[in-house]
Formats: sequence, C-alpha cells, structure tokens
Amino acid sequence: MLKFGIVALIAISLLSACSSSTPEQRLIGSGSFNAQEASKTRVSLGLTYLQNGNFTQAKFNLDKALEFAPRSADAHYAMAYYYEQVEEIELAEESYQQAIDYAPKNADILNSYGAFLCKQSKYEDAKSFFLKAVNSKNYISTAETYENLAICSQSQGLKDDALDYFQSALNHQPTRPQSLFLLAKLQTELKQFADAKKTLWKFERNATVTAESLFLSYQIARGMRDTKAALGFGELLKSMFPSHQHTKTYIQEMGKFQPVAQIQRKELTINQPQARELSSKQAAVSDKASLTLSPFAQAENTIDTNGMNSDESTENSTEINGTASKLQVVQSSSKTENNITTETNNTDYHIVKPKENLYRISLRYNVKMKRLMEWNNLDDPASIRIGMKLWVKDPNKND
Repeated sequence: MLKFGIVALIAISLLSACSSSTPEQRLIGSGSFNAQEASKTRVSLGLTYLQNGNFTQAKFNLDKALEFAPRSADAHYAMAYYYEQVEEIELAEESYQQAIDYAPKNADILNSYGAFLCKQSKYEDAKSFFLKAVNSKNYISTAETYENLAICSQSQGLKDDALDYFQSALNHQPTRPQSLFLLAKLQTELKQFADAKKTLWKFERNATVTAESLFLSYQIARGMRDTKAALGFGELLKSMFPSHQHTKTYIQEMGKFQPVAQIQRKELTINQPQARELSSKQAAVSDKASLTLSPFAQAENTIDTNGMNSDESTENSTEINGTASKLQVVQSSSKTENNITTETNNTDYHIVKPKENLYRISLRYNVKMKRLMEWNNLDDPASIRIGMKLWVKDPNKND
C-alpha cells in the first residue's frame, strides 16, 4: 500500500482542543490571536475527525483552516487528502496543486502527490514527484518514498524497476520490514527463489513471524523443490494460524497431491504350503500392507503438483517411494505416522513460545547460547520475544 505523509500534520496541540471553547476563542482570550496557529489547529482537528470517520466535522475544520490561512500549504494538503478519501478526484488534484504552489520543496507533499498520481495510473508523473521528494534536502522518509515508487512501478508491470526501487529503499533503511517482505514476495513471483529466501530471512530477523511470512516461506520452499521444508512451514502455519486464509490455501493445495506409496518386497524361498494355507497367509500379508500404506494415502502433508514441472513431480514421487521402500510390511500404522511426523518437524529454526527463554531453547536443541546469539544477531539473551523465529542451525549453511 502506498504511504502518505499526511499524518505528520497532526499536532500535539490536539490535547488542549477538548475544552468547550473554540481554538480561536482561547487565542483571542490570551490577547495573541495568530491566524497561522489557528489554521494549524483546525488542520489537526480536521485530520483527527477524518481518521475517526466523522467526515462532516473534518470538512468543517479544514474549511476553517483555509479561512484563517488561505495560502497555507498544509491546509491545502490536508484538504487534498480529505477530497481523496471521499473520492472527489478533481478537487483533490486541485488542492494538491495549490499545496505544491505554496510549498514546492515540501517533500511530504511531493511524496503524497506522487502516491495520488500513481492511484490515477499516471505513472510517469508520479515517478517525477517521488524522485523530487527523495532529492529534497533534509528529507527523512527517503526509504518510504522509494518503497512507494517500487509499489507504483510494480502496479504498472515494471517489475525490474520495482526490484531496483525496493533495493534503493533498503539501501537507506536496511532493516525496513515492509520493503524486505514486499521484495521477497516480488522475487518469489519472479521465481528468484534463492534471492527471495535470503531476503525473507532478513525480514524474519527484524519482524515477528506472521501468517503471510510463513506462507511465503512455504511458497519459496516449493519453488526450490524442498518438499521437507515446505511441509514444515505448512505445518507451522496450521499450528500458529489455524483459521487464516493462507492456512486454508495450504490445506487445499496439500489435498490435491495424493502420492501412492509402493512397498518393495524381497523374494523369499519357502516350502510350498497347501492351497488353503497359502491363501490365508496372502490375505494376512495383504492386510498388513494396506495398514502400512494408509498414512501415505491419507497424509495431509503432501505437495500439490499443479504448476510443477514433470521433473519436480518425479522428484517428489521418488522421495516418497524411497521412504516407503525402507518400511517393513509388519510395521503398524501408528509407528509409520510417528516416522513421518519426526521427519516433518525436523526444521532448522524454532518459533519462540510463551514462557520460553534462550537457555531452555539451547538445551532443547543442544546448541550453545553463544551460537544461538551469533546466528540470530542477538546482543542480549533476554531480547527474544514470543513469535520470534530463531535459527537453531547455522543459517549460512541453509542458502
């Protein structure tokens, strides 16, 4: 979503605007009425009403702001934002132009106008104003504007440009979570899975694990044909966000792939039994074979072959068949299910749960705390938080 700088106009002076008297009465009463200050207060009130959904009071206060200071860039800027919210596009355009006329070097206004133009599909004009904003002196939101430019470029199908602008945003703010996540998502869309994995890893070091990030991890693992990792991320998604739409999507995709496990039997040399005895033994072997196969035939932890090429499908089938060939016909279904669960949960990271600390996690995975801190860039063992993703193996060996 494109970001606007309009909230910067809401002033701390709102805290004193709750009394029964108007802002102008208080200023006049003090003997120092200032039209510019009165206009700023009205802008703040108008934007607050707008955020709370009270459009009538928002418009009233913004009109008052312009009445007190007709040449105030901030007042025109706020009015432009109001018109945009109520979908009065022509009036919004006019107010933005007036704001820029009165403050042509105000980078916040330039950034917001660029976002407005992008929504109107005026890409080249939007790009021009975004770049004016980032080239403004003393502008502190350069990363945000480059992110806006990347989103705008992507909306126009200019994905290579979007990649460059996301990278520019990260050059100015390397740990910016929004830019990291959106870049990883775009890289996944472009099938740049190795780059996407690295970018998402950086995101996870600077943000809490979400349903969106887990689902993206699952998609990346599938793209890299890492069935084991894909299942691991999918099962984490199910356990942490059981009602999320991404979880439902994962379950649907898993349900489309129903691999059939084949058991390879060794040839045995035995004495020839009587016909009735042979028939009875064959039935017993058949029953045990179906019992072993059932976890594979009914497993939820499966990968959808739709959208995968024949090589990927063959690779997954070979992996499952290879696992099945190692099972004994006489094994029970419960033991087989335990083997599958153990393999699925064999991940390289740990999601921090309530009441856990780094010491307990280090004991669980038999890893020194010092290593955990190095791998996860932690300065303090107490800095971990619930939902945080911790690498329990060297992440540099996972690329």
